Amino acid sequence: MIDKYIALLPDLNLLDETLFNDLIEFNLRTDGEARISLDATISLLKRLPKVPIEFHEYKIDPPYPDIDEIYFSNITTRSWETLRAASFVSTAVLSLALTTPSTDEEGKRFPITYVSTDLCKTIPRLLDVLIRRSRESAQTPLPLFILRTYLWGVWQRAMMLRNNDMLGNIVTTGFGGHDYHFQGRESHYRFLEIAFERSLLSKDHNNGNGLRTIPYICRWAYVLFKSNSNALTMDFRHLFHRFGEVFGTRPARCNRLDDGTFQTCDGSSPLSCQRFFGMKIKDQSAHATYCNGNCRRLYRDEVSYRGVDGGRAVSVTPQLKAYFQYCPTSSTTKAISHVWSHGQGGRPEKGGTGLNECLYERYTKIALDNAVDSY
Repeated sequence: MIDKYIALLPDLNLLDETLFNDLIEFNLRTDGEARISLDATISLLKRLPKVPIEFHEYKIDPPYPDIDEIYFSNITTRSWETLRAASFVSTAVLSLALTTPSTDEEGKRFPITYVSTDLCKTIPRLLDVLIRRSRESAQTPLPLFILRTYLWGVWQRAMMLRNNDMLGNIVTTGFGGHDYHFQGRESHYRFLEIAFERSLLSKDHNNGNGLRTIPYICRWAYVLFKSNSNALTMDFRHLFHRFGEVFGTRPARCNRLDDGTFQTCDGSSPLSCQRFFGMKIKDQSAHATYCNGNCRRLYRDEVSYRGVDGGRAVSVTPQLKAYFQYCPTSSTTKAISHVWSHGQGGRPEKGGTGLNECLYERYTKIALDNAVDSY
């Protein structure tokens, strides 16, 4: 199949038509709701990136200036962004987008998953084979690189549409145990994952993501985040753009230098970052705004804790000494969110970090203000 597709290059339209006929079974609706579906499709397609996230191993893939101009939409600026195979929007992707707003005879949403499963599973297998072939030579042959770029773009966009639809179904109908497979990647593609991780670690790619202009981002944490197999088909460029808008002026925090300043790690391994190895982590347990930080620590009453079967909540009844009491959860229990993300969490057992008394008082006041007896 690989040789069949390579033989069609450089004609991307013919390649795309062949891939579409091989991997997609699609029937366009022609009923009265066609216009509504088209409007929704256009809106959905506008959300997709103009080009997929860059996949270029600068050590073995052809340098952009050395690639024939026929493969670029702009010959004066030869880059990933102007590579025709990267910006080409496949008929398969358009077809998947058209199915997204469809409904079945009972008015339920017709999931894109049913149409795209074969496509989303077959393309990474093809990519894996292409990368394996590249390893057989010192440099990636140009036809293999162009075909890989085209397939990478189709897969990225198809998976974005599929995940968007799957998450939409979860929001509409609720989460089920089967939904953890929504990535559609029941197996791993070793060559593809390793090659993409190398692409992520390249200087050119990090620059393309704007990481070098955001010192606050730990590069090793980024590599862990993006090279995870479940994130392989995700495009986080807009996320990092927004992150840069909020945290772009903050200094690095990875490695402390001799002069007391910090430097971002190079992302080569966990050993390169003191946030993972070597740095002493300060206790970040927060206090209420009115507290001077010297309040005592409260711990759970172990007898009270173990005396409750089922769901437990902290009782707002007066505490005995430095221990807080538990009671069963009920309709008069108030749930307080984001405790840990705001640095207000703690291990309540004796010997743990405990809970700052000012925070216990704050939570108790929230509960009493809402006329409940526990939280």
